[in-house]
Amino acid sequence: MVPGSPLDAAIAFVARLGLSIPEFWLAMLLIIVFAVHLHVVPASGFVPFSASPAGWFRHILLPAFTIGFVQSAPISRIIRSSVLDTLGQAYIQTARGKGLPEPTVLVKHALRSALLPVLTVVGIVLMLLIAGSFVVEVVFAIPGMGLLLLNSTLNHDYPMVQGGILFVGTVIMLTNLLVDVTYTLADPRVRYG
Repeated sequence: MVPGSPLDAAIAFVARLGLSIPEFWLAMLLIIVFAVHLHVVPASGFVPFSASPAGWFRHILLPAFTIGFVQSAPISRIIRSSVLDTLGQAYIQTARGKGLPEPTVLVKHALRSALLPVLTVVGIVLMLLIAGSFVVEVVFAIPGMGLLLLNSTLNHDYPMVQGGILFVGTVIMLTNLLVDVTYTLADPRVRYG
């Protein structure tokens, strides 16, 4: 990836767009375009995979795109900035000077060195996916954990709310542990005492 190239500009634009669009607004825009005007997918609801795989795919397409587009923006932005920062290092210039092909330099040397900040952001995004997808569940009327916790709060079902918060907290702790363990796999220089 060359700074200032069309690919670099496109990645930067899509990342800025994903960071600036709220999930609920993108969800409603997708419903208007693809469900109301084009009649390609249903506007809301959910069909279990066991009932109809094709129906499940049609119902899950817009919510998955909404969450994926918004949550992939910080990941792509941090990958871009980390790789661009790493490409200026001396060992990258040495690898290029040895005559290594550019894909090898990018994947084996630059991307691996730029992986630690990316793993941190991926861990944060994973936690947001588990804990914060209830807005998309509400817009698309998908029966999920976020909608369950919202309804439990409104109905004063405190044991369910406590269990949901305990589950989300456990997922956050396990995700942090997984990210820390992955640090040692990505960069052998990272050691824990």
